[in-house]
Amino acid sequence: MTIICAWSIVEDFWFGWVGFVFFGFVSVMFLIKAINPEFKWVNDTNINSKEFADKTKADFNKLYNDNGIFTYSDNGFTVKTEKGDKNIEWRQVNKLTGYKRDYFTTDCICLVVEYDNNQNFEITEEHSGWFQFLEHLKQAFPSIDKSWEIEISTPAFATNLTVLYDRTNENATSN
Repeated sequence: MTIICAWSIVEDFWFGWVGFVFFGFVSVMFLIKAINPEFKWVNDTNINSKEFADKTKADFNKLYNDNGIFTYSDNGFTVKTEKGDKNIEWRQVNKLTGYKRDYFTTDCICLVVEYDNNQNFEITEEHSGWFQFLEHLKQAFPSIDKSWEIEISTPAFATNLTVLYDRTNENATSN
């Protein structure tokens, strides 16, 4: 068909080119499948399959174990910023505030870290390194509610601003 469409370009320009592109694309796709039989057109969407479960688990583990913009030491962490790397020790953290940002169809859990002389940064669950940062944070501040992200996520449409840690009130938690 591709050859016929290429020949018909002379007779009917638009029909020829549309047919040539369409059948050419289909021909290339079949050629790829013939050369590489393992090639899949669509990922396995059967959520009960072992392949799907393994892929989901591998994807989550990769995301969970990603340090993102952070590197950790025994007494703190380094965050990479546009202005350069910033070393922060856990003892420098003055306040941790969690809240939820409403995006109408989804929500985003956020954490503001305030440290030395009113400096701060925000990390959200959309940032790479989120899970590992929370793991290290919970180790450094064991008094923080381990399920604060879940508590902040409900009710819907509410910001749910929550102070997770405040050095001045030493471990205060409030909504």
